[in-house]
Amino acid sequence: MANETIGHVNCAHCGQPAEVRRYKTGARKLYYHCHDCGQIRPSLASGQRWIEAHATWIGADASEPAAPVVTPAPAANESQPVAKDERKPKRRSFFGGVDL
Repeated sequence: MANETIGHVNCAHCGQPAEVRRYKTGARKLYYHCHDCGQIRPSLASGQRWIEAHATWIGADASEPAAPVVTPAPAANESQPVAKDERKPKRRSFFGGVDL
């Protein structure tokens, strides 16, 4: 079953009217469903702000979404890319000097 429609926005791709919805689980981010383009689910903060700025909201207070969108900051323990020099050295193959 589709999530509840909480507003409307014109699709950024085709310009047709689309329904704004919110994820039921997880970060509860906004997305919109366009009948021509399908589901558009911007995950970055700038995409969430674009929906908030361009949507027409449904409900008691139609000036903003029912609940504010909270974009989580990256975790401090989140893995970072490893520099090439820090990688494990390649092992030599049993069959000659070919690297694995």
